[in-house]
Amino acid sequence: MYSKETLQSVFQSKFDFDTWQNLLHELFKANELREQPELLDVSTETETAYYLGKLSAPDAEIGLFYYRLSVGSVMHKRAGLRKLVKTFINQCWGVFDAALAVFDDGDNWRVSFISDIKGETTSPKRYTFVFGNAAQYYHTAASRFLKLQSDGVSFKTLKEAFSVESLTKEFYKELFDWYQWALSDEMGVTYPNNTSTETGDRTIQEHLIRLITRLMFVWFIKQKKLVPNDIFDVAKLQEILTDFDPVSNSGGNYYNAILQNLFFATLNRPVNERKFATDKNFQGKDEHYGIKTLFRDANEYTYFKKSKEEIIDLFKQSPFLNGGLFECLDKEQDKNGKIFYYDGFSRVKGRQ
Repeated sequence: MYSKETLQSVFQSKFDFDTWQNLLHELFKANELREQPELLDVSTETETAYYLGKLSAPDAEIGLFYYRLSVGSVMHKRAGLRKLVKTFINQCWGVFDAALAVFDDGDNWRVSFISDIKGETTSPKRYTFVFGNAAQYYHTAASRFLKLQSDGVSFKTLKEAFSVESLTKEFYKELFDWYQWALSDEMGVTYPNNTSTETGDRTIQEHLIRLITRLMFVWFIKQKKLVPNDIFDVAKLQEILTDFDPVSNSGGNYYNAILQNLFFATLNRPVNERKFATDKNFQGKDEHYGIKTLFRDANEYTYFKKSKEEIIDLFKQSPFLNGGLFECLDKEQDKNGKIFYYDGFSRVKGRQ
């Protein structure tokens, strides 16, 4: 039996043929695996294709295939699918209802479930997971494979496991559950719009939706390698932040030090202009008072174990987006200069 941790380790690693064969045998219960993979005549100089065997599920015959790419990446694999489909109707193997195929480029590997082959050989439906990134945790893929292990493998369960629609529904359900949890009185999440009071703003729906929107966009550009993986890695964050506690319900140094500096001082400022706000006093105020596009550290102590130069360098791969999504909304909104901290971007402890 595979555990979630074991599957995540497999997915984080480069493709290993023996490990995949074991998965096919032990988790997918493939009943006919070739002792030696059979080289297919659709192989080319850049793509070597193999037939591995088949899986006879209660409701389908599923062919098992492996493609080794010497040129190109599996991250956006499109070529070769039609050639692969042609192998399904080879008289040596019969016509499969579906196929489970691995595409490996040496760095990443792609597992595709290709369904509805009979009668639709020119445009089969394909569902995919891409693996091989050591910084990813592959929570969804691991949970889907574990469900296959418990429910048993069939055409229906495979299609559900790989289905984009099912993934989307699951994602938004989990996201809404988190939103409801964050709104609950039990959690007591506040946004200190008015810092002169002891209690923060409990009308936080808009704040949370804005935070979720920003985080989703950040995750999207992270997949494009435009945001450093280190800021989502607990072990790396322990090296970057002072007193970092990933499960704290009260500590705000991750939000202040990492997320807000990413949102407002990185994605909302040109790369060559990025720097920390100083703490020098000017006419009773900090020199950079009111400027919301500079990196900030706490006044009382430092958020960081690393130097300011190292922190700025950490974010150097992230672009200037020049859009409203990452504009800090902290504003002076009355004649007395009172600031409403809609985002809480401050060097003063307690305004997170």
